Amino acid sequence: MIEYSKLQIGCMLIVIYIAFIYFRERNAYKVKKKEIVFELLLFTGIFSIAFDGITAYTVNRLNKVPVLLNDIFHACFCAALMRLCFLFSCILWILQEDYRRREKQEFLYHCRLQ
Repeated sequence: MIEYSKLQIGCMLIVIYIAFIYFRERNAYKVKKKEIVFELLLFTGIFSIAFDGITAYTVNRLNKVPVLLNDIFHACFCAALMRLCFLFSCILWILQEDYRRREKQEFLYHCRLQ
């Protein structure tokens, strides 16, 4: 199985390391506010990388793996990718709104000074 999933194992280690650092720092600084979208993005990333590895294995073993099972794994992988795209767009929207709010606050602050 490792011969078909080396890339996925490497990606999984990187994403798990990022998740570990995120949760460690959040606990170290006792941050109460949870970044729900970012946490969902981490877990969905781990989920999609796992299904990517499974599909890489099943595609190369079609003589041993039932076609229906292979199709189910591919459907789960595609659904996870769609969820990742949606969560990325949510994070970009949140960042854009935060930037606009800060820009508006700075503008109002400079108007008061004059």
